[in-house]
Amino acid sequence: MEDNTSHSQQVNKEVETHEKDQSEEVTKKIKKIFLSEEENERLYTPGKYSLIIKLLGKRISHQYLKTKIQQLWKPSELFPLIDLGEDFYIVKFLKEENMAHVLNHGLWFINNHFLTVQRWKPNLFKRKQPSHTLLSGLDYLNYPQNFMMEKF
Repeated sequence: MEDNTSHSQQVNKEVETHEKDQSEEVTKKIKKIFLSEEENERLYTPGKYSLIIKLLGKRISHQYLKTKIQQLWKPSELFPLIDLGEDFYIVKFLKEENMAHVLNHGLWFINNHFLTVQRWKPNLFKRKQPSHTLLSGLDYLNYPQNFMMEKF
């Protein structure tokens, strides 16, 4: 019995070592991109006044959602509503005042369902989180601004 336990521990140790070696090998293959502060700012500017939204407890069509949020928020500009999948959307404002109005003037409801609203930021939500939680990291669905950056 003791031999089986020590053998099992030995096998586990070998597996852990192998997994660590594979992880290090993958890490070595990843290229780092160093960006200046100016380049970093330019890349994040498109999302500067963007919001991530999700209607809790109800699925509605993209067009209906856009119509309802235009009626609720009354923005001073047209805006795209981009479907991120899993009932998450990004609203891309060009003007800071429209984003500020949405963030500061209310709890928003559509058909008696709460509309979660959060400012967009890099890596805003992870797919592993339950969909009923508020967003916290945008690293899913091949979102075009999904990359790791290190400042120069």
